[in-house]
Order: sequence, then C-alpha cells, then structure tokens
Amino acid sequence: MHQWALQCENPEGGRREFALEQPRYTVGRGATGDDGVDHLCLSGDSLVSRLHFEVLSAAGGALIRRLASGRNPIFYQGQESDEFTLPPGESFVVGQTRCTLARSEASLATVLNEFTLQGSGRDQARQRSSYECFQALMRMLPELRRAADIETVWTTSLGVLRTLLPEASCVMVLNGEQVVETLPAGKVAQASKRLVAKAHQERCTVTHCWDESTAGEATVLEQVSWAVASPVEHQTFYAMGNASPQDLEGKAVLIDVVAETVAHYLALQQFQRLQSQVGQFFSPVLRRLLSEQDFREVLKPRRAEVTVLFFDLRGFSMATESAEQESLDIFLQHHEILTNVMTEITDCIFAREGVVIDYQGDAILACWGAPHPRADHALQAVEAARAILARVYAMDLPFKAQKGGRNLRCGLGLGSGEVIAGQIGARDQTKFGIMGKVVNHASRLEGLTKQFGVPMLINSELYRQLPADQVHCRCIGKIRPAGVRESSEIYEVVVPVEHGGTGLSPQESAAYSEAYAAYCEGDFRGGLQHLRQVPLEDPIGSFLMREILNRQDDELPRNWDGVLEFRSK
Repeated sequence: MHQWALQCENPEGGRREFALEQPRYTVGRGATGDDGVDHLCLSGDSLVSRLHFEVLSAAGGALIRRLASGRNPIFYQGQESDEFTLPPGESFVVGQTRCTLARSEASLATVLNEFTLQGSGRDQARQRSSYECFQALMRMLPELRRAADIETVWTTSLGVLRTLLPEASCVMVLNGEQVVETLPAGKVAQASKRLVAKAHQERCTVTHCWDESTAGEATVLEQVSWAVASPVEHQTFYAMGNASPQDLEGKAVLIDVVAETVAHYLALQQFQRLQSQVGQFFSPVLRRLLSEQDFREVLKPRRAEVTVLFFDLRGFSMATESAEQESLDIFLQHHEILTNVMTEITDCIFAREGVVIDYQGDAILACWGAPHPRADHALQAVEAARAILARVYAMDLPFKAQKGGRNLRCGLGLGSGEVIAGQIGARDQTKFGIMGKVVNHASRLEGLTKQFGVPMLINSELYRQLPADQVHCRCIGKIRPAGVRESSEIYEVVVPVEHGGTGLSPQESAAYSEAYAAYCEGDFRGGLQHLRQVPLEDPIGSFLMREILNRQDDELPRNWDGVLEFRSK
C-alpha cells in the first residue's frame, strides 16, 4: 500500500497525512496499539476511541473495519458502516474526523505512476488546491471574454497554462494527433498517443510519470519525466516537463480547471450560436422547452406527425418587378412592407407554438408537431392560419391580386401527415427542416387557392383531425392538380368575407356538397339545381357550375369519377 496515504482532518487536530506502507494498521486516539500492529494516532478528536478501526490493504484501495473497542459509528457515503472497501479519493467520517484515501505525494517520484482526476478524488484534489484553482479561473475568464475566434481561445489558454506551469517544458493543444498550437511557439514536441487516448476514453485529466529505467518502455519522448493530458471536446490540452514538480497533482488540477473552463466556454458559445440560428424559427415557448435538451438530439432526423403550412403573399412579385423599373424608393418601400407582413405572420405562427421552417421571399413554410410533438398540431395550425388572414386583410397593402372580381391578398395551403423532421443541409449549418409527401401536397394546395379563389385549403387528413364545432369546413371534392396522377379530397376552411373568405353558412356548404355529389353521378341537371342555393359570388360554386356547363352536352367517359382536373398550375 506504499502508493496510498490516509489523510485525516478534524477541527482540533488539523490535517495529517499517513503514508500506508504496511498491509495493516490500527487507527485511534491512543499513542500505540496493543497487538504489535503499526498504529496511526488521531489526535484532537475525543469522539475517536483509543483503538477505533483498522486499515488493511485491498485490491484497488483499502479495507476499513471498525474494531470492537470503537465506541462511535463510522459513516461512509452517508450511512453507518462497520466494514467497507474504500476506493482512492473516497472519504469516511469517524467522530469529527474526515479520513480520505489519497495517493501519497511521495509515491509520485517512484518508478512508474499514473493517476486520473475523477469523481470525489478530483473534488478532493481541487479542495487542496482551491486557491490556485481560483487564481487560474481569474486568469482565464477575462482572456476568454476577449477571444474573437477559436484560434484565439487556444492561444490564450496556452498562455495561461504557461504562466501557471513554469515547470513545463512545453504546453500544447492537440486535435487527435495533430498539434494545433504550442508554447513555446515553434517547439517540436511529441505527445504520448496512449496518454491522450486514455484521457478521451475516460473523459478526464490523466497524469503520467516516468523514471529513467522505464522511460523507454512507457513513452517515445526523450528527456520527459512527466506529462498531463486533459480533454476539451475533441481537442486535448497537453503539458510535459523534464523534472517532476513537487506537487504534480496540484499542477494537474490546474490544467483540469483550465480545460473545464474552456470546455464550458465553447459549449456556451455553441449554444448561443444555435440559439441565434434557430431562435428566429422557434417560438419563445418552444425555445424554452428545447433549451432544456441537447440541440444535437433535438435536430436529429426522425419521423413525426405534423401539420404543414404554406403561405404566399399575392401580388408582391409583380408589384416589385414594376417598382424596379420605376423608382428605387418605391422598390425599397415594398420590401419594407414585406418585412412588416412577414413579421406579423411569424407572430401568428409563434403565438400558436409553430415552427418557421423557411422564409422564401414573399412565402413562408411552417409546421406544427416537430421538433416538439403535440397532439393538437392540426387545430393549432388552422388557428394560426385564421389569425394570419385576419392580420393580412387588416393591413393596408399596395399590392394585391384579382380572381373573378375578388381581392386575393394571400393563399394558405395546409396538410397533415408524416414527415422526416430534423437537421438538413450541410453539416456545419444548423437548419431544421422537414421532408415528405405532405410538404409537396401543402404547397400544391396553396397554389390551388388561386384557381378556386379562396384563401385557405386543407387536405383530408387535416380535416379529419379538426373539431367540427370549432372549424367550419366545406368539402370541395376530389381534385387532381397538374402534373399529378393521383386524386385527393380537399377542403376549404370557411372564413369571413372580410378576411378574404366565402363566409358560407353550414346550409350553403351542404348545398354545394349535394351539387358535387350529383356531378360525380353524372346528374348535371340536379347539380345545377343544388347550386341555386349557393351564393352567386361563391367562387367554388361558380367553378363547379362551369364544369357542369362544359360537360352537360358531352358523353361521359366510362371511367368517370367526378374528379376535378387542372391542366395548369
């Protein structure tokens, strides 16, 4: 047990260290033991018996056993224990005395030594060097605040380490086996690959000492008697020296503190970078939820049930093209108005805890249900869409589009379905995205709002998830957009006329449904009869009427199914 020491500390007797060179010791307040066994005397604690416990050599530490003469209990890990194995760095309490099994400082100068700073042993080592650790932090923090880039961080850190470790012949930053920075600058030095690998494998600071008889076997380095490796993310702080300092553990602790400080700084920088990159896309509520998780896990691609929203501002592109030919001032005014519109729409999306996936000029792609899943994603998306229409139609906009005499300010296509949600694009760019059929479908629905002259269309999967008493929808029928083989059923979300909608009553929507059902059966006369109950200004009713009038004199094809087809986008 020559490499271990029992460090004992109490309010009256102070701190003492006993080198454990024999396989067995008795410990107590008495001067000597009665059984001829080596005795360690704990003075200054009246609660410790004359012979209180014994310390025996054990694999990986020491066996502590309370003697029959020990009046007061021994507490280990907060519980009363009469016998236990004490690993290095761990402590127990007897009376008012705390005893810690530590590596003997004298052992650091022996043949071959290696120790790691982990767990409670690391905490104990930091406590013993608390003042030096504080000084290291005071040196590091102001320097890190001034660091403009990662290269400056490494250079600054090495400068601090060089000051803290004057005994070191060289301090380095390694990326794998490659040297990133070194002090003194330009010094050619080679680190122990095994030591660096162990530091990263165990995720802790590792210290290694050699003497002349083992140096050739232990390391390829010449004239190096000690080295310390401390991991920082994928990099390593590495220090080496020709003569072992008196307190090598204390020096290792300083490197450990600097490495941890830099690691926290880099982690904070990465988090702030992620926050700034994704903050403009996630609502404040969602940002708070996601800040409690690992962003890498949040952005990991996974399947998700979502509702997708496409928004497009009508007339902006044409107005901007005209403004380019007329006046730069008007052109800039249009873009300022666009910024205001996009801000208002983003507020509507965030108010319903949606995620803005992308801004595409005068269009926005958003979704609900990812990266944070929620059962009511369909209703929240529709409520956000209705709020968007109310905002847009309340604004004074210089650009607009016309359809059948109707003023169309925007179009919204929404669809629910499964997507792959997560990080997309280059590895170094943090961008949350979604991929799936429903994304394309929602985009096509937004385009069809122009054809039908209504502001909002949704797919059947979304419709099935909406409460009928909260959202009034009208089934338009089965449609087949241009360039698509499959047909699908789509619905209009009925909104007030002042918000660009048709404002149909439930009875008027039902009359349209009856007309479309007659159309599907080839009963064109019946279809026209039902359409008389639909307002003439209803653009979808007018669309179906034109379809009936165009087909009523023609023979229906054998595969007639009533699908409304579009030959152009």
